[in-house]
Amino acid sequence: MQIDRILAPVTTLGPGRRAVLWTVGCPHGCAGCSNPELWRPDPSHELPTAVAAWQVESLFRACRGLDGITITGGDPLAQPVALLSLLARLRPLTDDILVYTGYTLDAATRDPDRAACLPLIDVLIDGPYVEALNDGKPLKGSSNQTIHFFRNRERYQEALACERAMQPFIGQSGAVMAGIPAKGFRGSFIERLEVCGLRAKLETEPKKSEEGTQYGEQMDP
Repeated sequence: MQIDRILAPVTTLGPGRRAVLWTVGCPHGCAGCSNPELWRPDPSHELPTAVAAWQVESLFRACRGLDGITITGGDPLAQPVALLSLLARLRPLTDDILVYTGYTLDAATRDPDRAACLPLIDVLIDGPYVEALNDGKPLKGSSNQTIHFFRNRERYQEALACERAMQPFIGQSGAVMAGIPAKGFRGSFIERLEVCGLRAKLETEPKKSEEGTQYGEQMDP
């Protein structure tokens, strides 16, 4: 499966302390997307699902209190066969797997490979991102998107009552922000960096590296 990064503990993409995977490849091309560098499929990010699951399992051992997994991207359902394999391997780690997708639930249900993934997902947030409908509500990028609770509705109530937040991670390749950004966040963030004398490296294509996929983690002290 093509995966760009795996981070933990993330507290801004679902309730609790989570391991989050960002996949590579998205056919939707939503204007204002916070991760356009993950749109184009990139074979250099190919990772066996067994290795990805082992990485997540290692984070569960290393980071105290991890209790959920979020898979975003990119679009995880753009790689449905690999996603099904990954979900099956992650399922023993937690009873809370949240997946973001630009496909609607109806469209996913009509595709046999994508439909096969749904029973292993606890919460699905579906639909394309629409910049004009970014209303600042938690968990969703824009108001046209729907949160489908297949399980665990009660667990998400506190997260749905909180304000959005962005969480920084620092790794070998630079800083990464995890969370649902406000409308115009990307531009305002770049302006703040420039005020501080820093320069943002904006990528509109997937990162290419001889080393392949890069991982980051924020460990407990």
